Amino acid sequence: MSAHGIDMTTAGAALSYAQERLWFLDQLAPGTGLAHLPTALRLTGALDEEALGEAVTRLVTRHGGLRTGYGLRDGRLGAFEPQTPPPPVRLSVRDLSALGASQREETLRALLDQEARRPFPLADGTVLRASLFRLGETEHVLVLTVHRIACDDWSLTVLLDELATLYQALTTGGRPSPEPPGATASDHAAWQRAYLESAEGARNHWLERLASLPDEPAVPADRERPMDVPYETEQVRFSFPRGLRAELRTVAERHRVTPYIVLLTAFQLAAARRSGRQDVAVGTPTAGRTRVEFERVVGALDNMLVLRTDLSDAATLGELLHRVRAVVLDAYDHQDVPFEWLTGKLVPRPAVGRHPLVQTLFVHQGAAAVPRSLGALDVEGLDIGSRPSVFDLVFAVEDHGSEPVATIQYATSLFDRATVEELATDYLHVLGRLVADQDEPVSSLAAAAGPGVSVRPVVTGMPRASRARRESLADVQATILGVWRELLGGDEPIGPDDNFFDVGGHSHLLVQELSLLQGRVSAQLRIVDFFRHPTPRTLAAYIVEEAPAAADTPGEAPARAVPAAAVVPEAPEVRPEPATEPESHHSTDRREQLRRQRARRKATSGISQREERDAG
Repeated sequence: MSAHGIDMTTAGAALSYAQERLWFLDQLAPGTGLAHLPTALRLTGALDEEALGEAVTRLVTRHGGLRTGYGLRDGRLGAFEPQTPPPPVRLSVRDLSALGASQREETLRALLDQEARRPFPLADGTVLRASLFRLGETEHVLVLTVHRIACDDWSLTVLLDELATLYQALTTGGRPSPEPPGATASDHAAWQRAYLESAEGARNHWLERLASLPDEPAVPADRERPMDVPYETEQVRFSFPRGLRAELRTVAERHRVTPYIVLLTAFQLAAARRSGRQDVAVGTPTAGRTRVEFERVVGALDNMLVLRTDLSDAATLGELLHRVRAVVLDAYDHQDVPFEWLTGKLVPRPAVGRHPLVQTLFVHQGAAAVPRSLGALDVEGLDIGSRPSVFDLVFAVEDHGSEPVATIQYATSLFDRATVEELATDYLHVLGRLVADQDEPVSSLAAAAGPGVSVRPVVTGMPRASRARRESLADVQATILGVWRELLGGDEPIGPDDNFFDVGGHSHLLVQELSLLQGRVSAQLRIVDFFRHPTPRTLAAYIVEEAPAAADTPGEAPARAVPAAAVVPEAPEVRPEPATEPESHHSTDRREQLRRQRARRKATSGISQREERDAG
């Protein structure tokens, strides 16, 4: 019996709106892993496989939603106790240690993909699998795959924390004693439906806010939309310039916003430059846990917010920052209205092969959910790779306490990689301008992309200038050093092997370097080229030997080569700073939600939400 008096054994418990959507997705796209949440952990050290298996079993025993059946019974969709009790979750062990190193890694990747896609028999109450791959005596990979109908990203953090606690106790002779779960996902579903019934103001807010939402996606695609979903995806990953995190915080403090607001503003502006539209809507995930009793609940409690910003009539970038801030705070004030309910009201007949309301996500995530250790084992998260998606494009910024790193996951059936790389380059350009000068007119930045869509044709056959028309390596290197001295000043000598970011360079100086060099060398340059070639010597070699020639005709749009690699090399591993808690709106970070809760509590004690906003 739940806290709301629903006896799941007889009547079944109603699903949340998110769970209903996930169940239908599972029926529409079986075998794709679309609704799965896989996590891979590389474990280094002496592993007690029996203790690990017992810890996984106890996880399922603790959380009823992990042994619940989901589906139709007597014509009703709900969460039911399985008619036949599911078998206990056991740790499946597979030994790959006899394989050669390259074959072992290749086999592991294939098996990880299989695990991520293998269907779950939802009606039978099986929603979690645990597999262990033995790579060597002290090296293993643990894969936990959970169906999202029973576990969201926040829940995964809870499960991994408890797994670490249980394993530690089982391997040291202690008594495992994680806090009892308390409320359940069924309790949350019942609360959500009761809230929605009474929250007429919140319902009307969203219905009015999202009325006449633009039919086009925030980021225009290269090709016509296919009829079938999910989309297979790939990723472009790039790091931000050194020192940007400190600049973001400085700008955020000056304008009384969070770094998230600055990053989001730059993305919405970059999207507007590419689409030629001023009405930009993107989705962002939230944890859906605005009540304390649901903080440790394992289930599908997360929600999606639509952040719709009108960029027109904003005079300066600073004014635009405050406009985006108002949009975000407004959305979080009304975050308990389920996204699925909204889509049912606003898009009663959704287009086939297209996610309703928003097709582009912007995600700002803090420290990963991976525990640093499992007993005496060292733990490292392992990238499983791109997963199928119902979204056109997901732009995610990771802030782990060092410099941010971004990943763009995109549908390969909609976008060329070159287009996504160009979006990344444009985003860094916009962000650099935004951080450099908030008094700059929005119109001048929008105009920098040219009229209409800023995506230039992707050309594979790049015309190259003959060596006779190109400067000598020494001349180009001297030109670069001269530009650096203009920008950086100071008395310290700058050499040909110095890194731009090590001698005082930062994001908006990078934009100025691009502008100055573009007029002094006969080559087409992009911001990404300065990340790939950060010293005068390497940049000069690239300009002389590889860079496309500058357009001969004034005003001619330069052709763009298809880059062979990702936008920017992979960032080095970053660790959170112990004293720093990154600001985030990802579903694994509740800083913003707690702030909204405090605002509501203060409102009842005579302090208005407007005053709380102004203080924040």
